[in-house]
Amino acid sequence: MRNPLLTAAIGLFALAAHADDDIPSMEGKFTIPGKVAPTVVPLVIEGDQIYFEAEMEGPKGSRKVLSNLNMGHGFSAFMMRVFGDVGFVPHSPIHLRIGGVPIEAAPDVTAPIPDVDPPGRQLFDTFFATHKVEGMIESGVLQNFDIALDYSQKTLTLASPGTLPHDGVAVPIRLKPETGVVSVDVTVDGKVYPMVIDTGGPFTWVRPGTAEAWLKDHPERNRGTGAVGEANYWMKDTPAEQEGTIIRLPEAKIGPMSVANFAVLGTDPRMGGVYGMDKTEAMYENWQKNNTPGGEVAWLGANVLKHYRVTIDYKAHMSWWKKIDDIDPHELDQVGLSFIYDKGVYSVGRVATKDGKPTVSGVEKGDKVVAVDDVAATGWSRDQLLAALRGKPGDIHRVTFDRGGKTLTLSLPVTAF
Repeated sequence: MRNPLLTAAIGLFALAAHADDDIPSMEGKFTIPGKVAPTVVPLVIEGDQIYFEAEMEGPKGSRKVLSNLNMGHGFSAFMMRVFGDVGFVPHSPIHLRIGGVPIEAAPDVTAPIPDVDPPGRQLFDTFFATHKVEGMIESGVLQNFDIALDYSQKTLTLASPGTLPHDGVAVPIRLKPETGVVSVDVTVDGKVYPMVIDTGGPFTWVRPGTAEAWLKDHPERNRGTGAVGEANYWMKDTPAEQEGTIIRLPEAKIGPMSVANFAVLGTDPRMGGVYGMDKTEAMYENWQKNNTPGGEVAWLGANVLKHYRVTIDYKAHMSWWKKIDDIDPHELDQVGLSFIYDKGVYSVGRVATKDGKPTVSGVEKGDKVVAVDDVAATGWSRDQLLAALRGKPGDIHRVTFDRGGKTLTLSLPVTAF
């Protein structure tokens, strides 16, 4: 007989791959207290991914679970061992606490995923962390509250609907109640493009067709080819990422709010078989069909969100954006390499180009990073690797690689992207 938890896990991976047409609705599937006073949940932020401690309860007791906060989908998930540790009974409600707030979830909207520990990829084979992350909390839960997200203070605040103070510029949201996913209208060159508010995205990724249209009349916005810095957040060997185009918009608007130096990765049209898809546009289409209000062209990621305190009133279909600081136009100035991550090892995915020319020489795809400036890269997080390769244009970093069992050290310049 097939293990029911494993069966659910397989189904959940289909959801994560944006390929399942039968996603259960999240609407009305969560029970929370009638009144929730503003509750501040401390966050851990690594690689511009957000983690916090939740708690699962069951017949065997309770279990703390470090969980990823991802607002790009509706379902939530926990590793299979968590369900086993609390004695979860299949087909029964799931009991959680976030910041001490009790939440009951219907069994069909929260499911198990296989157990994985660092340095493996712990979250649907896409994201990874140096922390032991055993769960993922998504928008289906969040829409039952008012929330305020503050990267600078590393806090998530939960409260009863309609009770959090309105702080900042008001921006209407579009909500898909079946998933809790919300999007905002972003204006570029006078045209409006819906983008999903996605804490699961460390950087804003844009559909290939949209990126192509933005560059058609403004080729000078092309800052280079190849995901570098925070734009390189999957770190997978797929053309969608490795061959993507860095675009910097001098100005855009989120609702009525102006945003300067807005950088995005225009994803390459070729998906390369990841999630079983060859075309990147097909990935976006399937994701929209199952998860979003519709028509979205991008995941609006942390490279924008972290510069604001964002408050969302789901019931009122409204958000408020309080500016914390400006986007740094030099946020991507670093050695022009895109990486692939596998079980704690960073290897070169490609050499980034600018104006059609390679930004570094002597590096080959597959070279494994051993050290940067004579500091061993063993056990490094994504943050540590990218920070070590940043600098001012023209700065030089000594990077040591393993190539087929032999080491070589190259002096590589920082490029402004």
